[in-house]
Amino acid sequence: LEMDLRMYSENYKNIDDIYVWYKNDADEKWSTEKCVSVKEIAAVNYDFSSNYEHVIYLPMYAEEAWNSDKNLEIAQIKIEIRAKKGKTLSGDFGLNYVRPCYDTRFSNNNSIYITCLNQYYSYTGDKEFLEQRIVDARKAMNFYMQMYDEERHLNRQSYMVGHDGIKEGATKAEQMSSSLSNGYWDVLYMADYDFQSNMYFYKALVDLIELEETLEKEGIKVDKGLSDILVANRDCTKTVSKYELTIDDLKQIATDVLVELRKSTDDVSATGFYNEETGRFICGYTSQGEMMDFGYVMWNMEAVYYGVANEEQKKSIMDWISGERIIESDKVGEGSYGEDIYYYEFAPRITTVNDGHLFTGYYENAIGTDLPFGVKQIQYGGAALFLSYHDLMGRIEVYGADNAFDRLKAMQKWYDKVYDYYKNENSDPSPFDFYWDYYKQKVGITPQSGVHDGGASGIVGLDGEFLESILVIAAVPYGFFGIDTIDGNTLKVAPSLPKDLKYWKIENMAFCRAKYDLSVYENAVRIDSVRGDAEDLSIQVEVPTDKKHYTVYVNGKETTDYSEKDGKVVVTLPFASAIVEVK
Repeated sequence: LEMDLRMYSENYKNIDDIYVWYKNDADEKWSTEKCVSVKEIAAVNYDFSSNYEHVIYLPMYAEEAWNSDKNLEIAQIKIEIRAKKGKTLSGDFGLNYVRPCYDTRFSNNNSIYITCLNQYYSYTGDKEFLEQRIVDARKAMNFYMQMYDEERHLNRQSYMVGHDGIKEGATKAEQMSSSLSNGYWDVLYMADYDFQSNMYFYKALVDLIELEETLEKEGIKVDKGLSDILVANRDCTKTVSKYELTIDDLKQIATDVLVELRKSTDDVSATGFYNEETGRFICGYTSQGEMMDFGYVMWNMEAVYYGVANEEQKKSIMDWISGERIIESDKVGEGSYGEDIYYYEFAPRITTVNDGHLFTGYYENAIGTDLPFGVKQIQYGGAALFLSYHDLMGRIEVYGADNAFDRLKAMQKWYDKVYDYYKNENSDPSPFDFYWDYYKQKVGITPQSGVHDGGASGIVGLDGEFLESILVIAAVPYGFFGIDTIDGNTLKVAPSLPKDLKYWKIENMAFCRAKYDLSVYENAVRIDSVRGDAEDLSIQVEVPTDKKHYTVYVNGKETTDYSEKDGKVVVTLPFASAIVEVK
């Protein structure tokens, strides 16, 4: 049960507790047997305050009385805000909403948290913060392990109530409450063993391994018992899950999961995720054993970026998305293929197959199954700008920097067209209509917007409504400049400069709270304007070279203090202004 409770009271300290009462059609009166205390069972408890605005999650499925009458629906719910004995309450009290049929838990959030912690430490070197937060990262993994199927070596979505992967319910209510999605793509129907969730599970394992190795190297010990969690089971029991995973355990699980993710599909056993016929990853199989291959561009791009796809799979995926390879089955029903995948120009489509059955029961109930492809819903043939980050990074890895730079310049040309239309064709220009007017005149489509006539079910996601669009620019430092970190105290720079540029410079970058400017050239890397405390920091520069005989210079002086790796000259220096050249 999810409820958004609002309480505005000056004597809030008089609040004793919040209670949820419920009864079904067979109940004539309210009963204490069907009443729960928020303090006792809420997933997260918030302290009462004079301005209380919180979404409260209650695991009602773990309450025996809630599940006692299997053939009866919950008919009424009552929310009681009770004052302490002898005290009174005054103020404004109310509910913004109550949602008794949704489980809004997304296991992907656990992965994102662990990855963010790893990224944060990598670029700040903040050991104290890592020591504090590793407890939560382990708790996130502890929850993941409740979903883990040791025989399949995959996480199973049906562990979470409503994420059963069952779409063939007899009623819309059953479909709506059993085929919930998991993560950012909130209206797409997920399989019980689905690719996206397990890809994020693998990513979480890899990042947690790095964090644990950092703690071990730094000699930092944090009691694993602090990451034990209380688990509310579907059989109405509650147990404590102890966290005892070692680095070796995490590595073995990660290896097992990766093997399963890369396996080819088998329609007989309804297992595997890589479809050899289409040369891309699928979502999984329905409860009826039907393959779910709807041309998931976004998940396949992430598979390339996160190292889930092997080298052959990476090439196949990028060839499909870039239009180098045509998948004949995508032509059926006027799906998207070839150049049309970049119909919206700034990013590839999110899905390419014209089949409305990829939506959850909830979304089908809201819009019906006759939604036209590539016209209204972003998750059905639309495009989101942030996805171009994964596109650019994938192109750099598979095709090289020149190909990725051409794609970046194509995005610039698209922006110029939008700007020219906005400036020249709009007699009454408004910044709120900057993109929308262009796309309306282009094909009469409706972009994403909560305030314009597109509503929330638009076809493209750009800046105002999709703030994650800012991710695109990160492809410059991470991709073209090859910025990474080593052990939280060494900045790595391994550039891939496009042939159309003589040099590329980024100013005001930060590493472990030291600021710097960075320039990359065809045969050199320059770091300058270093300011702040960089005493214990270093920088590792990798300069590409195709010469058999060359000389390495640091600040204009020849040096022999370097190594070679994969056609690159590797030089490690103190973190200070310097230029490394290979001639």
